[in-house]
Amino acid sequence: MKTSSRITLILTTLIGTALFDILFWNEDWGINTLFYALFLLIALFLQKRNISITSLITIIGFILSSIAITIFSSLLARWMYALSLILVAGTFHENQIKSILNGFLNGVFNLVGGQISFFRNLFGKSYEENKKKLRTKVFFVTSGIVLIFVILFSIGNPIFGEQIGHILNYIGDLIVRFFESISIVHILFIILGLITSAAVIFKMRKSAIARREATKSLTINREQLKRKRRKKKTSAKKLKEEYRIVLWVFIMMNILTAIVNVIDINWLWFNFQLTEGMDLKQLVHEGTYILIFSIILSSSLIVFYFRGNLNFFHKNKWLKLGANLWTFQNLILVISVAIRNYHYYHYFGLAYKRIGVVIFLVLTVFGLFTVFLKVNRNKSFYFLFNRNSLATYILLIACSFVNWDAIIAKNNFNHPYPGNIEANFLLSLSDKTLPILEKHKEDFQNKNFLHNEYSLEILDARIKDFIEEQQLESFLSWSYADSEAEKTLLQYIIKSDSIDKTSYNRKFEQREITRSK
Repeated sequence: MKTSSRITLILTTLIGTALFDILFWNEDWGINTLFYALFLLIALFLQKRNISITSLITIIGFILSSIAITIFSSLLARWMYALSLILVAGTFHENQIKSILNGFLNGVFNLVGGQISFFRNLFGKSYEENKKKLRTKVFFVTSGIVLIFVILFSIGNPIFGEQIGHILNYIGDLIVRFFESISIVHILFIILGLITSAAVIFKMRKSAIARREATKSLTINREQLKRKRRKKKTSAKKLKEEYRIVLWVFIMMNILTAIVNVIDINWLWFNFQLTEGMDLKQLVHEGTYILIFSIILSSSLIVFYFRGNLNFFHKNKWLKLGANLWTFQNLILVISVAIRNYHYYHYFGLAYKRIGVVIFLVLTVFGLFTVFLKVNRNKSFYFLFNRNSLATYILLIACSFVNWDAIIAKNNFNHPYPGNIEANFLLSLSDKTLPILEKHKEDFQNKNFLHNEYSLEILDARIKDFIEEQQLESFLSWSYADSEAEKTLLQYIIKSDSIDKTSYNRKFEQREITRSK
């Protein structure tokens, strides 16, 4: 690397570290995430590298996740921001990486590799290396000789020794004051900023993941399979034996899955009734988890059996028919899981896991479609690996633009069975839902929510803490959802006669004076 480029990257990393500290120290996640993302992306594009489609997708995801934080400041958006940062670090410098999962792994490794590369360039060799070594030797040799004479003169001359003592004490006081003003936690936070910035801006010298992925193909290579077959001396007889075993597995599993599907269609789809003594939680939780595991296992078996030579076996049409039928039956299982999840929502309201199941089922449907393509178009396992990880990433980025907490709160306050809704769960939702909780605060008393004895006290304490936290944060922590929640809550407080307004400090008083004018 040229000296000018090396110095530019080092300075950019140090600026990124300082910016990380300024934007995030003692701040919440908000518009600061967008500022930091734009800085890192500008720093990367100034390196003038050609980027892959996968890298472009992760860059767009990085920007979108920071926008989602600025609007909703949701936990999912924050997770996707952190994930996108690692993906950008793992894919931007390596055009060979085309899958999201390998990009993530490479990004994780680059969290260490980027630091190594940063410090190698910081203290590395250049064309002036010999001159620098000579200057360093002269400096240390001269300093050592001067130090020896300073010690000797201090011992031999009390006045000189006293003056040297004053100087050393002054320097020591400066060092003590410096470390008193900067906490250990703050230093560790700055180091985190350096790690983050260096991991994105610098790259590992060698990426084994990128080299391995460069050899992968989306379709199965028949010639490569023939070479492996000759090497392992796999006979046509063994291939026929494998064919018969797999065919019988598909036949038996299709029969078994068909029986389960007929029962589910008859009971869950058309004739479901919640009878007395039925444990709906067990029905949904255990049943859903078992069916999900069954779907994953079924798909894995199909992928395993169609990993090699059976894709090109001349009698494999019945095998593919069995695999396609099993894939379709797994799709019916997905619908059954969705219906179970709906029944649970109908009786017990909306929650994160129930939303998570829906997201998982959407991804499962896509996964079954890719399994179908693999079987019928001789796609490789890498094809499934690539397409499904990409679909998961894109869907999660899209979901980060939904205010799930507000949807959960509004839905559960209007639920037909309030006796099944836990007040503690509603009170645990994010600060964005505080206006909704305040609007429906009477429901905590009038509706038969579970565990609602101290709900109003908890809600009032949360509102007070939220407004006080907003006062301590600067514009860097600004997000639309939190800002709107604060404005709405202050309007409720102004209209309320039962709340001690002095507890909301100067910010409340200023807003009340402004409103009265």
